[in-house]
Amino acid sequence: MSILVTGGAGFIGSHIAAELIKRGYNVTVLDDLSGGFKDNLVEGITFVKGSITDPILVNDLFEKNHFEFVYHLAAYAAEGLSHFIKRFNYTNNLIGSVNLINASVNTGVKCFVFTSSIAVYGATPELPMTEETPTHPEDSYGIAKLGVEQELIVCKEMFDLDYIIFRPHNVYGERQNIGDKYRNVVGIFMNQILQGKPMTIFGDGTQTRAFSYIGDIAPILAESICFSILSLLSFNFSSSFRESNVNSGISRILDNSSCNVLSSTNIGNNFCLFSHKRTISCCSFNFASILSISDNSSLR
Repeated sequence: MSILVTGGAGFIGSHIAAELIKRGYNVTVLDDLSGGFKDNLVEGITFVKGSITDPILVNDLFEKNHFEFVYHLAAYAAEGLSHFIKRFNYTNNLIGSVNLINASVNTGVKCFVFTSSIAVYGATPELPMTEETPTHPEDSYGIAKLGVEQELIVCKEMFDLDYIIFRPHNVYGERQNIGDKYRNVVGIFMNQILQGKPMTIFGDGTQTRAFSYIGDIAPILAESICFSILSLLSFNFSSSFRESNVNSGISRILDNSSCNVLSSTNIGNNFCLFSHKRTISCCSFNFASILSISDNSSLR
């Protein structure tokens, strides 16, 4: 069985590609390495360096390989920044996705698995978020992600292309890019700790977030194509419910290290719930969709 994973050299994509290899699939990774690394690829993967925004490359790749399934993770994730790079955002996150969808339709792909984002919900007042929560994106990144979701719905109706949509939330774990200063507090804290710098808290530390461990969600995504009942559905991914906040999370870190904390109050509520219970549950096809969030303004 031949499978394409876009963005497969990145954090989440490389874990999914590895899980697919474990299951004996023939895996091709398409990645431009703008955010990924070839070192993330396990043995047995066929790597193609290139961009999903190149329709000639995409069409040629599909025609030569006859993929049965596509996992689409390639994206430029920059929620707040996306307001100021609209052309770049929509070219990479929407037009590039359409190139893949077109090629999937034209070559008879069985199912298109799309990694969307919690950003499609925006700062919804409805908590906890479920798959029934109305979507109302507040930035260009979320709009692009929602646009791809809607395009997949239309393509099922018009061309019978099956799809599965996953919306991960604050995924952390091995191969995470800890050099990013602006996204994912786990990586930010790790970077500061490794450099012997104090951990920075924005706001008063009472704000909460939810995290998902990559080792929990990657196997679920890899297995999803084996269950036809999952087709045409959307799922939210997050940690099991455990309420906490930045202050208590930092306290646990400090109890086990010699790190310091630098408090800052001039940027606002940016940080997160430390939830280390790594169990993903399934109930009525909602994959641990309970989110403990007091401020959904960032780090989606």
